[in-house]
Amino acid sequence: MAVSGLATADDLYDTIEQREAFEENRRPASLVDLAEAVSGQFTLRDADWGSLFAYIVKHWEVLPVLIEARVAIRRVFGEVRPILDLVTDPDEGWEKLFIVIPVRESVRMALERLRELDSTWFIGTARRAGFAINVTIERHV
Repeated sequence: MAVSGLATADDLYDTIEQREAFEENRRPASLVDLAEAVSGQFTLRDADWGSLFAYIVKHWEVLPVLIEARVAIRRVFGEVRPILDLVTDPDEGWEKLFIVIPVRESVRMALERLRELDSTWFIGTARRAGFAINVTIERHV
C-alpha cells in the first residue's frame, strides 16, 4: 500500500498571511470553472472574457452563483439559455453583472416566474454573492 507524501493545505502555511497568499494564488484555477460555467450555460453579451474575469476576481462570491444558476433557472423557466451581461456606467463609476433570462411568454407570466425564482433561489443567493449579481428577464419574440 502506497502512502501519499503530499502535504495537506493546512501544512502549507503557518500564519494568516501565508494562508491568504495560498488562497489568493489558488483562485486562478477557479477561472477555469468560470469559463466552463459560462461557455456551457450562458451566452455572453456586451462583455469580453477579460472584463468578465476582472469582475469575478473583484467579486469571487459570484462564481458559485453562476455555477448553480442554470439548474435553478431551468427549474422555473424551463429550457432556456440565459445571457450574461456586464453593465457598466463609467460616468457613475459602477458595474454590475446581470443574468438575463430570455422569455417568449407574456410579460405577466414571465414576471410571475421571476418572482418564483427570486423566492426559491435568488434572494438568498444575492445575499451570498454580496449583491454583485442580479437576475432579470428580457422578452424575445
